[in-house]
Amino acid sequence: MIVPKVVVSSAGIGYAYQVALASQKAGILRWFVTGALSNYTSAELDPRRVKRLWVPGVMNRAFTYIPRAKLQPWTYWVTDNIFDLLAYQYAREADIFHFFNHSGLYSLNKMLANGIVSIVQRDSAHPVVQHNLMHEEYENFGIRRPIGNQAVLDKSVSEIDAANYVLVPSDYVGRTMSEQGVPDSKILKIPLGFHPSRFLPGLKRDATFRVVYAGALSLQKGIPYLLEAFTRLNIPDSELLLVGNPTPDVVAVLSRYSDKFRHLPFVRQGNLASIFQQASVFVIASIQDGCPAVVHEAAACGLPVIVSENVGTTIRDGLDGFIVPVRSAEAITEKLLYLYQHPEICRAMGAAARCHVQQFTWDSYHSELAGHYDAIWDRYRSTTIHSEH
Repeated sequence: MIVPKVVVSSAGIGYAYQVALASQKAGILRWFVTGALSNYTSAELDPRRVKRLWVPGVMNRAFTYIPRAKLQPWTYWVTDNIFDLLAYQYAREADIFHFFNHSGLYSLNKMLANGIVSIVQRDSAHPVVQHNLMHEEYENFGIRRPIGNQAVLDKSVSEIDAANYVLVPSDYVGRTMSEQGVPDSKILKIPLGFHPSRFLPGLKRDATFRVVYAGALSLQKGIPYLLEAFTRLNIPDSELLLVGNPTPDVVAVLSRYSDKFRHLPFVRQGNLASIFQQASVFVIASIQDGCPAVVHEAAACGLPVIVSENVGTTIRDGLDGFIVPVRSAEAITEKLLYLYQHPEICRAMGAAARCHVQQFTWDSYHSELAGHYDAIWDRYRSTTIHSEH
């Protein structure tokens, strides 16, 4: 039996190693190519299969010391293009080339010319949809559109249009793809996973109604609406805890609400569970978001979840928490007040959420992705054999 060789290519960090691990478990991983400098990968991943590209990684880290938000898209474009050029030396060994959006156009075009199957992974809304939503948001807050946005947008769209398949993490992202003309036949969907052994309920040590958010503190994550919602809530013995590092576009907003929240800088994933265990509800009000794994992680700790309608999620409205309109501080306040006034329902929703997300572990993700690889390879092989005859 002929099995494919899969090359997974990701300029950034995040959960890309989980994609590589799925291939390794299936016995088909050739290389995991990454621009990450730190050894963030799972101990399960064979280090002999990891190819770390230092040059773009060093450049990317150097750019982080430039404290200007408008440079960020430009730095993505530069470092991702360099990564892409260097990554091709490993990508060309693939039978299935699986790469993350805006970091593989050069390699993709080379692979397509050689008849190699390609999968582009997109974890946010279609680039045009994301661009339009954030353009509106920048205008609402009087911020100039960051330099380099158009270059990243054009490259991202070109990859999605050219690739054989687009892997997305949620129905929301899939809908935005369809709305922008991506054929449904090339859209694959797998929700992101979580580690069930790390994220468990725990004993809450106080009676504070604690609202928690974890992730980047940015306009895209809807932080201004969460801050305004909690300010309007104005209830005793309550706290808003924001966990994560702020981006420059939201610094001014944070300063206006400085007495309304407690802040913890970036917390490693292994320490998040202890924070969730002392919370009452998790909120993420993003302007757009593909399928943040932190939603599953918070739910697994027994928290009800409030998300905006533009957050790709598996959360069931009214059962595991609530889905509210985007950019609506009023709706967030209303749902927070309801949970505060009905503690038994709050706990019941948290318990329901925990049970519901148990189907979305990383092991499940690995199995589903391996199944997609099998189907894609079978389809490719049958087409190749048919054309040879």
